[in-house]
Amino acid sequence: GEAANFSGCRFKGTALFQNASFGRNATFAGAVFGGEANFVGAAFGAGASFVGAAFAGTAQFEGVRFAGAVSFAAESRD
Repeated sequence: GEAANFSGCRFKGTALFQNASFGRNATFAGAVFGGEANFVGAAFGAGASFVGAAFAGTAQFEGVRFAGAVSFAAESRD
């Protein structure tokens, strides 16, 4: 199926992705998490991206499984 694409999304409250399963190339690039971001126990295929994502509250990634490369790099400000 299609890759999960949350690019640029704004989550105002708690974003609950606990135990979620994402395929290849799931992206949260540029997403803004205004509250808690809970990914506890989630599984990601290769190519997950959180490039430029902003976490204002607690970001929980305990027990997350990444099947390949993942990026949490800051966005480039050229």
